[in-house]
Amino acid sequence: MEFRRTHQAFRERWEKTDDKMCKNSMSFHLHNTLRQEFFASYLYLLEQIPLVKLYAVTCEYIMGEKQFYYRAQNFYRDVPASEEGMMGGFVEISEVDLEGSRQFLKKFVGPGKADTKRALDCGCGIGRVAKGVLFPVFETMEMLDMMEEFILHAHECYLGDYADRVETYYLDSLQDFTPPLDRYDVIWMQWVACESPDR
Repeated sequence: MEFRRTHQAFRERWEKTDDKMCKNSMSFHLHNTLRQEFFASYLYLLEQIPLVKLYAVTCEYIMGEKQFYYRAQNFYRDVPASEEGMMGGFVEISEVDLEGSRQFLKKFVGPGKADTKRALDCGCGIGRVAKGVLFPVFETMEMLDMMEEFILHAHECYLGDYADRVETYYLDSLQDFTPPLDRYDVIWMQWVACESPDR
């Protein structure tokens, strides 16, 4: 294989992160899943795209204190408020991702299932998933993200006419937010669960 040496270097570096992972966090489970079950997907991407932006989600200690959330927020400060930024540089797979989400959502909403009056999009970013999956289904939306730049871009640019159907934008971290009881028909979490340790 053309990328065999890169493949081997990746495996060796990835294995060395085991002892550094937060054993009680979602990142540890994500790490193992990526390494054991989805390594073939990585190899496929490696063959298709010369540079694969795939990083282990690990904890960071600052002055002896675990900074899991700090690390995530610090990472997203450098991510542009764009579809490419939301997809980690792989914007070409955005539509495939959205279609998979649409098919998944169909299983849970509609007659005899969850209603379609209001949904909450957790970790909404610029609203890529809200625009492509949730707005076509729900009458109104509420959106939550910890990055102000993403929310502003969603409201002012990206969502277009859909922005009029957003009841509330929450500038908050998911771990600090408590959804009001019985307010939402669906609470949607996509690409954000891995940023939160197990509770």
